[in-house]
Amino acid sequence: MPEGYELRRDGIFHVVPRFDTKGDAVEPKYVRVSYGPLAVVRKYASADGEQWFDLAWHESRRRTTKRRVSGATLRSGVRLVRELGSVGIPVFEGNAGKAEQFLAAYLAANTDPIEDNTMRIARVLGWQSDGTFVSSDGAPCPVEVAHTEQKPILDAYHPAGTLAQWQAAIAPVQAYPVVRIVLAAAFAPVLFHPLRLRSCTVDVSGRSTRGKSTAAAVGLSAWANPTPEFQAWGTWKSGMIGIEKRLNLMRGLPVVLDETRVVKYPDIVDQVLYQVPMDQGTSRGGNYTSSSLLPWNTLVISTGEQPALSFTSHEGAAARVLSLRRPPFGLAGQRSASDATTVAEGITTAFGTAGPAFAERLTVMLAESDGLAQLLKRHDVLADQHSDAATNDVARRRARHVAAIHLAAQLAHEWGIVPFGALEVAEWTELLSEEEAREDRGAMALEVVRALVASQGHRIHPLSTGKVGTGAGPLVVPPPGGWIGAHVEDRKGQAAIALLPGELDRALSAHKPPIVLDAVKEAWTEAGTIAMDPDPKKSKALDRAYIGGRRVRAYIFTSATLDGSDDENRPGTPSGNAAAPTARQVALPAPSAPPAQSPLDNGWGPGTIGEQANS
Repeated sequence: MPEGYELRRDGIFHVVPRFDTKGDAVEPKYVRVSYGPLAVVRKYASADGEQWFDLAWHESRRRTTKRRVSGATLRSGVRLVRELGSVGIPVFEGNAGKAEQFLAAYLAANTDPIEDNTMRIARVLGWQSDGTFVSSDGAPCPVEVAHTEQKPILDAYHPAGTLAQWQAAIAPVQAYPVVRIVLAAAFAPVLFHPLRLRSCTVDVSGRSTRGKSTAAAVGLSAWANPTPEFQAWGTWKSGMIGIEKRLNLMRGLPVVLDETRVVKYPDIVDQVLYQVPMDQGTSRGGNYTSSSLLPWNTLVISTGEQPALSFTSHEGAAARVLSLRRPPFGLAGQRSASDATTVAEGITTAFGTAGPAFAERLTVMLAESDGLAQLLKRHDVLADQHSDAATNDVARRRARHVAAIHLAAQLAHEWGIVPFGALEVAEWTELLSEEEAREDRGAMALEVVRALVASQGHRIHPLSTGKVGTGAGPLVVPPPGGWIGAHVEDRKGQAAIALLPGELDRALSAHKPPIVLDAVKEAWTEAGTIAMDPDPKKSKALDRAYIGGRRVRAYIFTSATLDGSDDENRPGTPSGNAAAPTARQVALPAPSAPPAQSPLDNGWGPGTIGEQANS
């Protein structure tokens, strides 16, 4: 006890000395501090210096109660009573100030034993600044979350059953490649930190009752209780801030967001998919500063009948989303249903053991002198293999993340955690390529361009001269809606169509999902789909073309691009004569005629004088 305080059976008292008029000591005054024993039994500290304390007291003199409070709460008697009054702390608000003074004296009197036994505390799950990996509260150190909404999520992360029981529960998964990829994806975010990879998303979509949620539950069961009533199971119904706080808790563990169809606002899916690979949340001010720029490093497992990428128009998001469209448990009828049910029931009693075991083995590997080098080498080899097998640029950009998931599957089997090995590269390519045509925003946008040219050909100015940069040619009366572009020849003499940026932007914005013109401009530039200014100082600017008598910057697409052929050896070469169409010019969609308009009814019968006078 600190000097000047005394512990009695009925509480703690501050002993205030008293003296008579002669200066002699008399009976001291006992000022009540609490109505029972109260002590600080442990101190915790985070890597950032934040502090928490365990307070203990006797309740009804029979059992000890212990609660953890922040350093700020401990140092404020009123806050302490308001926070712990409901759980029986033997202090009332009337003597809260005295309790505050007592605790200050208690900390000073017990500085050495408290500091010597201070325990490190984590604020998030996963990788910590000192290289340790925290898989749940207390494993290996306590976790004090930064946001109250994260506490029920944290509570779902704990082990149940044994690793052998979990392995037996997931054994039927071996027959279902999609589920195996989702399971590997649950281990993969542990590798992101040492491999220096940002977060990504694996999306499992398709018709209902095909095992999408069960596949996600299998992945989640490696770390936490996968049953939906526990908060480890997130849904797209959460708001943007709620989703970001869920992501913020993870530094190497997966996050499940189930059922895109229940999302409140479709824009949320678009924003989350774009924000996830940033490893950082949205900047906010005002009353939301505590939720501003929240960091994370994770892998999102998304499910839904509607593909997540159908909500987004960002080219960058497509490169960070791996889409799986096949039914996770196949189409074998009763057998598929039986296997899905067996797995779902098994993982409700055995969970939370495989993920921590994987992280523990990886930590041991990284502690070896060449452990990190070996990990990086294996990842590079797999990344090269997946890049070589990729069928388009988007798939090649995702090769390193696919390789990380593939490597996780290999290591989990080698370390005896998962009872079956990884799929071959060809199988990964086949399963992930089914959605690539939809994911390539550049190719998708080009289809919109082709449709625009075909439907609005009468608003594309006829070819007047073959060269970009000159506007000579016959005057053509513009259509009622104005020109949207013009037939031109590019600087190589190839027949092309130049489209005004504004008109093209409107067409792409009307697409479902909307496509952002600025996002696909970069993809088109890299692929050589559009012509850029030849001036090195203006290499990022569009080339110019004459449209309706004005020389403007426009999106210029060659005939080979619009008809889907890049063969430079097609018969016929540009002659330079604007009047003689080339083979490439013929391949372009012909301008459509303006919509036919029925003659106005002037009210006079056919053949009458009135009709002749007003015709």
